[in-house]
This record gives sequence, structure tokens and C-alpha cells, in this order.
Amino acid sequence: MRWALVAIVGVAFAACGGPPNRPDLEIDAGRYMCPSGPPQVPVCADTCGNGRIDRCAKADLNGEGCPVWREVPEACDGAGPSCASLGFYAGTAACTTCVIDDGSCDPCDPGDLSCAALDPVGIVQIAVSGPRIAIGAIALFDGVTPIARLDIAYLHAIVGTPDGWLVNASLPPTLATLDATGALGQPHPIAPAALGPAMAFGAGQRAVLAWKQLVDGHYRVFAELADLSATVVIPPFELFDSDGTQLSAATDGTSFFVTGGGGMLARIAPDGAHTVAGGFPVVFDSSPRPNDVRVTWSGNTGWFVARTNAAYEHTAQRFDSSGAPQGTPLPIDLGFQVADVLADGDDLLVLTATGHVVPTLQVVRIAPTGSIGAPHTVGVGSPSGALARLGDQIIVGWTRPKHAYLATIAP
Repeated sequence: MRWALVAIVGVAFAACGGPPNRPDLEIDAGRYMCPSGPPQVPVCADTCGNGRIDRCAKADLNGEGCPVWREVPEACDGAGPSCASLGFYAGTAACTTCVIDDGSCDPCDPGDLSCAALDPVGIVQIAVSGPRIAIGAIALFDGVTPIARLDIAYLHAIVGTPDGWLVNASLPPTLATLDATGALGQPHPIAPAALGPAMAFGAGQRAVLAWKQLVDGHYRVFAELADLSATVVIPPFELFDSDGTQLSAATDGTSFFVTGGGGMLARIAPDGAHTVAGGFPVVFDSSPRPNDVRVTWSGNTGWFVARTNAAYEHTAQRFDSSGAPQGTPLPIDLGFQVADVLADGDDLLVLTATGHVVPTLQVVRIAPTGSIGAPHTVGVGSPSGALARLGDQIIVGWTRPKHAYLATIAP
């Protein structure tokens, strides 16, 4: 058995670039260190449970699969900290295997905001239908009061209609209605192999469903149009090549606008006629993230927003009802992750997530001149979230483990 163990460990060392007989490699209770050597302090798995906050060794794997040890303090050991100390508003966090579990913390600001919570967690998408709001596959709300759970498997996209919602599921690829009580209608088959779909409703009382598809080794963006019954009335047609970025769609009530990266924006009429314009900001694509590119419309103005470097810098470009760029690109660098954007009159509202351990969600207003208003703190939670308009209020939706949350803010 001993020789068998040495042989197995030797293969692992060879994969990491070091021979098995190097003196700085050590076997200890089944753990091994690659050429960087063993840790200088006890590993965290050995110190957890002694009731003290120790500094211990934690391993991260490098590109070759070797552990790279770093010395870190335990997050907790025993009782959990107060939620307020973590940036939440109420509650006490748990301490599980010396890792803080903040799932029971209350993320809502008790100020002038209304929050509601409901299990279980799901996709952060907001779709408004009259006074009611659907948060992804999670729940229906009447205003900010939860009224029904939703059970939509493999939800990809959801969009509000006058009497409910249209929902796109991926397994199998279907489009279906969702009524005001949360009941799903008969699903209609749609084009298969759809990736990263986006939806918008309004023009001609129709909905556009756009997706990217891998064709001959390249991503291409396609779209189709459906009516209020979720029946496809304009079959799939190709729009443009994509760089693989997540898609986004919006409408001005007369036409649809779809982008999928590459600095391209398609304008689609309710009968399927379409044009494509370039010249928009190109997404920095070395490390794709959700919401790298977004389009949004309000009144007479559209905004095209793309992440344009590896950090948090974005570039916003206004466009008109023809889909053509207007004015000069506007750099946006708030220093934090952009979770969503929403056009509001001529301005752009930006939902940011500040911090990494416990992100704080804030809404910032940016004027066409580039001036930035004071941030409005919404609450704390996931680094992803969504914005929507409900009458004269702005709705913010986000999730944390086991809960979905809504907050309203005055524009």
C-alpha cells in the first residue's frame, strides 16, 4: 500500500512540474505540497473548531492544479457575528466550518423602502405587468407584496405583457404565457440551440426573442417574433455576428432593439424587417461577465452601455429611434460592478454593487452630460440585480440565499 501511495503522489507531482523526490515536497496525512513547499502555519481544516480566531493556511489551486498556500485569518470560529457588522441591517449570522453564513441576515434598509422576501432563490430578472411584478422563476408580487410562488423550470427570459407575462424556458426550448395568478399556459416550441436569450415586448403587441447560436465556429445572433398567445408569428432570421456576449433587448413601442456585443445594434420592426447599425462601444471580451452589454429605452432616448475594460469602466452611447448612435460616447467609471441599467427620461439609472464580501446595492443617476448624482442605497445582497419601472417608481430586485427581494425608490 505504501508503494502504491508513492506512485500516485508521484504522478501528481510530475503534473505540477516537480519531481517526486524534491526535498521541499512533503506528504502529511494525505496532503501534498507542490514545489512551493508546505505551509508555515497549521492548515485551516485543523484549527477550525477550537473556539479561537486563528491564522491558518488555505490552499488555492494554480493553473497546473497545484496548491498555492496563503496565510489567512479564520472568518469565525464558534458563534457567528452580527449581521450589522457584515453590512446588513438586522439579524445574526451563523458560523459553519469557520465560514460565515449570512443567509439569515435581513438585507433591507428599513428607511423609506419597502422590501419583501420569498423562497426559493432564482434568476434575477424583473418583468412588470400592470401593478404586478415577476422576479424570474421565483415569485409574483403585487407591488412589493409577494402573492404567489412560481415554478418555472430552466427559465431563460421573461417579459411583461398587458395581461401577464411571456416566459422562455430552455429544456425543451419553449415560449409560454404566464397569467396574473402565476399559472403557465400551453408551451409553444421555439428554435432549438438558443443561448443567452433576451426578450422585449411592446411593438405591434408582439414580443421579440433574440438568441445567439454557434454556427461554423462563430456566434451569430438570431431573432423571432411572437404574439400575446406565445405563438411564433415571424420565424427565425439572422441579425449579425456576435462576440459571444450576453444579449440584451429593449423597445420604444414602435420597434425593437437588440444587441449581442461587437458594437452592433439591430432595429427590428413588428413585421420582422430589420436594420443593423455599428459604431457602438465594443465589449472588452477577455473575461466575459453577465450584463457586459445592455440596451434600454425611455421616452425619446435609448442607451447602449458596454463594459470596455477589465475592471469596472463602462461606456454609454445614446441612440435614436432609428437605432443610430447619437452624440459622443460617455465614459462611466463608478469604481464598482454594474448590475443593471435603466433609461429614465434623458438620464441613465445605474444599479451598482459595491464591495465583494457583502455587496451594497446602490442606484446612481447619470445625466447625458456625464454628471453623476448622489448614490441611493437600496440594500445589501447579491452582486447581481435588476431595475424596472412600475408607474412613477423604480423597482430594484435582487436575491440572496433562500430569498428574493424587491425595493421601490422614487425617481
